[in-house]
Amino acid sequence: YKLRDLNKQCKQYTEAGFTLLLNADALDWTNQVLSKDPSCPKQAEWERKKNHYLNIIDYFDKGQVM
Repeated sequence: YKLRDLNKQCKQYTEAGFTLLLNADALDWTNQVLSKDPSCPKQAEWERKKNHYLNIIDYFDKGQVM
């Protein structure tokens, strides 16, 4: 999540989205409970993956060229 945060600080939202996408791709759609970390609460793996995808969409929207 450090690279994503760095990209967000630099307003490089598209890069932040792609960075988070790499993390989301490593997750599965299971009910396995993942422990809390600095960026995410304790939650089922599928919930974290879903939240990552929602954040990715938001970053890609912000990163669009106007």
